[in-house]
Amino acid sequence: MRFYHEGARLTEVPKKSGGTKAPTIREAIELGAVPSVTEVLNLIAKPFLFTWVEDKAFQFAWDSAATPIPYEDAKELYKSQSKAAMDKGSELHDKMSRLEPDEFTQEAVAWVNERYKITEHEIQFSSDTYGGTIDLIGKNDDGSVDIIDFKFVMSDRKPRDQELWQLAAYRAWVQETRSVRKCINLLISQDDGHIISAHEWTEEELNHGYFIFQSILAAWGAINNYDLVNKRKYHG
Repeated sequence: MRFYHEGARLTEVPKKSGGTKAPTIREAIELGAVPSVTEVLNLIAKPFLFTWVEDKAFQFAWDSAATPIPYEDAKELYKSQSKAAMDKGSELHDKMSRLEPDEFTQEAVAWVNERYKITEHEIQFSSDTYGGTIDLIGKNDDGSVDIIDFKFVMSDRKPRDQELWQLAAYRAWVQETRSVRKCINLLISQDDGHIISAHEWTEEELNHGYFIFQSILAAWGAINNYDLVNKRKYHG
């Protein structure tokens, strides 16, 4: 689980026996930490992930039909291929967040540099009830800012509801101190680095998206017995 505390991600807490470990919800509550936006949105089922896994499984079965291998070997090979894809996506996302150009990020890095002279990268924050890390904030000439979230994707697709809810939560925090002009999901192909979409959400969509996020956040607190406003357990 991911938590934020005093404006930064809470990655470890002391162990009684010495050393450190990842925090539990109980330990996060004791510290007054808050869940990340991603952690909150993980409450919502993501059927597109199951569809992708199903597609990959069928493709793997088809490709392997001519040269069958034992089930356990096939299972391990599939796991390794899935992990490799996830690791590549994470690596590319980290490079993009730092605006490091390579063959997979150069088009998207150029897109950012053409639009913004001043940018902030990987901004960690914590509000009263949730936290997160914003990929990039770009400053406009009029002093307003745009919030950009990068997604390396494995197929041509449109932005998803969860991506709207995530940006809406980020915007609510940024708006406390700055004027936000645009919230954009930049979808980038994991295969070749081509920009699939630079989707700008409307004001109406963002307002509704934040309402949905707040509802999911309340459910997260109730399910985990965590009164986020008062930083204590609801019961016990």
